[in-house]
Amino acid sequence: MRHARHSTLLPALVVSAALSAPAMAQLRVATWNLTNFNGTDSARNDAVRTSLFDEFEGRSLRPDILVLQEVNGTAAANRLPSILNADPRGGEDWALADFIDGPTTDSAVVYRTSRASVRAVVVASAGGTSPRPPRNTMRYDMAIAGYDTPVLTLYSTHMKAGTSGTDRDRREAEAVAIRADAEGLPDGTSIMLLGDFNMRSSTEDAYGELVD
Repeated sequence: MRHARHSTLLPALVVSAALSAPAMAQLRVATWNLTNFNGTDSARNDAVRTSLFDEFEGRSLRPDILVLQEVNGTAAANRLPSILNADPRGGEDWALADFIDGPTTDSAVVYRTSRASVRAVVVASAGGTSPRPPRNTMRYDMAIAGYDTPVLTLYSTHMKAGTSGTDRDRREAEAVAIRADAEGLPDGTSIMLLGDFNMRSSTEDAYGELVD
């Protein structure tokens, strides 16, 4: 992770976060759009556990923090810890960060309590009707176990799909809001931007806003 004077957005799927303290800690973070997830389909719950915890050629995802999109409301979010804790390979210490039920489907974060904790959950950009993004963009300030201060800020976004000018404008509005929120964080904050961006090209204004 880079530590700059200003907050740095780091799109990523799975990373290790290194602390600038004398000791080094690593944290595995993953993101997944679960597509209208309710948590009531046992076969689908089994598939989620298989994807996260099974091994293939000696490798396994096994994240410490899982940032999710398209969780279908509070009841579905509340089911997530028990779904993951049902598989001992995952650590059996999963918890749900404070869940905010917004417009349409939502972001959620589940994490292993032995590896991380939550310091704050913030709506970085409120979803709604056009020209706003359709869904809330969430910010999760996390701390690695053994450290008192937040060491990693996670943004979860599910930007507007589609190819129309209005769709692109709504993605840009969300990117602008993310950047504005990030600018208010303390200097040197380590940031990851995760989610479903729905961008078709790096020429989109939303993409330029995020990487500028």
